Amino acid sequence: MHRSIQAILATVILLVFSSIAVAQMSPFGQSGFTLEESDIAIINQTVAPFYTTSPPPPGTSDAWDNPQSGNRGTATLLKVYDHNDLPCRRIRHDIQVKNVSTLFTFTVDRCQVASGEWKAL
Repeated sequence: MHRSIQAILATVILLVFSSIAVAQMSPFGQSGFTLEESDIAIINQTVAPFYTTSPPPPGTSDAWDNPQSGNRGTATLLKVYDHNDLPCRRIRHDIQVKNVSTLFTFTVDRCQVASGEWKAL
């Protein structure tokens, strides 16, 4: 996959994960990448332990599966670090969309801001 497409996909996935009311997403029409609101809810549940004050060690992976949409994936905690005195996490998402042979991979960096929210870098 071209680097520019990966950057665009990463940006789109950041927006999706930070949005609460996303019903369906298909940023590239026929590309086959579609997540439903239920997928996003399951992904957020899967990565929640990665954002705790005592996260698991880097390299920890957790799989998710959504029988409703047929989509599935894996989230892997790649790095726990500080950036500008903020606690941060780097997480890789490998997402397999139903009936699509391409594995979509996104790496997301988020840091916890003063309000307690985790924001994308």
